[in-house]
Amino acid sequence: MVFRELTPCLSVEEPIRNSRILAQKKEKVQNLYSEFPGGRPGLGLLILRLVTCGMLVTFEWSGLAVMKAMENHTVVKISLGVLLIIGGAFVLAGFLTTIGSVVVGSIEGVWAASSAVGSIPGSTSRWLCPLFVVGTVTTLILAGPGGFSLDAYLFGPKRIEIPIPKRFS
Repeated sequence: MVFRELTPCLSVEEPIRNSRILAQKKEKVQNLYSEFPGGRPGLGLLILRLVTCGMLVTFEWSGLAVMKAMENHTVVKISLGVLLIIGGAFVLAGFLTTIGSVVVGSIEGVWAASSAVGSIPGSTSRWLCPLFVVGTVTTLILAGPGGFSLDAYLFGPKRIEIPIPKRFS
């Protein structure tokens, strides 16, 4: 009984109050991605970027050439095509992958939605390919560019070596 009287009694709310204070003091993560995986996962993300955006850039480049030859082009079509080529090239190189993926995904998503509305019932050819691109760039937005990218080289973890003074060695 004596021991119980000497120990202070903590209330139930005190740990909750302390956890709220700690939660308010937490700093935000500075990097967009905490890791840039190498090895097989990094190789998988590289292949995903190469296949998806290589196809996208190739098709858009040929589409702009066809529009120019047929003289069936407007400012909007050309500007969206150029934006898709630039965004696809960024994702392809792994440079500012998130921004390029958002640009490509939003344009392709709008194209898939507008193609699905005006398509023949039962026909999926006009909106299935843009929907595939939207899915893969969404995967890239969530997973990150991977270890084999310019983002990993420029913004990835750095090794800092601090020289030891001669008097301590």
